[in-house]
Amino acid sequence: MTNHLFCASLSRQIASIRWTQFLLAALIASLAPPLEAGGVEISILHTNDLHQNLGPLPRIAGYVAGYKRDHPNTVFVDAGDWFDRGSSLVRLTRGETLYGAMESMGYDMWIVGNHDWAYGGERLVDLMKRYPVPVLATNLATTRTSLPKNIVRTVVKEFDGVRVGFFGITLDTYGKNPRSRPNLYVLDCRVETARAVAELKKRGVDIIVAVTHLGFEKMSHEVGRSFHPSDQDLVAANPDIDVVIGGHSHTLLKEKTVREVYKRSGAIITQAGASGRYVGRLTLHIDKAESGKPIIRSFDVEAVTVTDALSKHPNVAAFLEREYAQHMPNARSVVGRFTEPIEFHNLAY
Repeated sequence: MTNHLFCASLSRQIASIRWTQFLLAALIASLAPPLEAGGVEISILHTNDLHQNLGPLPRIAGYVAGYKRDHPNTVFVDAGDWFDRGSSLVRLTRGETLYGAMESMGYDMWIVGNHDWAYGGERLVDLMKRYPVPVLATNLATTRTSLPKNIVRTVVKEFDGVRVGFFGITLDTYGKNPRSRPNLYVLDCRVETARAVAELKKRGVDIIVAVTHLGFEKMSHEVGRSFHPSDQDLVAANPDIDVVIGGHSHTLLKEKTVREVYKRSGAIITQAGASGRYVGRLTLHIDKAESGKPIIRSFDVEAVTVTDALSKHPNVAAFLEREYAQHMPNARSVVGRFTEPIEFHNLAY
């Protein structure tokens, strides 16, 4: 009898908890304005400034694969600076380990950062040929007769009738002289941004997304020395840009800042720190009116921390294991231990 009473009491408590959870969920749902009939959700997952950090890549890819499986209207992009610093394995393979790993991670497109000439312009183009992920190269040009077909000015994707146009802008402070970088050199980002926006509007896109390697704001060493615009400058000069997925300044933009900038400028600007510590997620809630242009009703932003809690993508993990086995079989062998703390940035010395 005692056990029977205990079980009945426990059942009532569980039912009460579930009812409370239901009411809470209903309250939260009631506070969020619903999508209009025909509304569409589109997510952009993004990384930037990976700088040869291989460790987080399998878990980033695992998270992205799971998210895309549950949310088909998703695009995965990178905002440049894959190379320089980081793993010696990438240096040993002249970029191929990182570029090849990224090709298997499910990126839909990416742009070049100012450090991505680290192994030379010829090597950069060679990797683009070998791994044909679309490269948004809106302000890149060449003195050669042609470039790989996957190097494009713009990309247009359609999600449930909503057309989203992407273009990519690379920092134009470095390598603007075509004689110094004949394979890929940089055109003026202000001019090419205006051209790309006009092109996308002519193609009838509903949302314009700039993937940039300019910086949320100028870094201290650039003030007074570099003449490229920041992301905030870019949207001020081009009000038709709806979204900026940024890189270069290694800024982890918190939701409060993103919303403050949106309120001030009308553009959503986001960036996901650096070194693969985070995956940025921007979800656009778009209302499709029966007549007129679809509009962004609201948006969600999140910086997903890359930890051991995220599952590894088996293909990416296996690719990196093969690269280590082939090129640096003893890379993970412990040869000694420091008995005193050492600053991270001095480890290479």
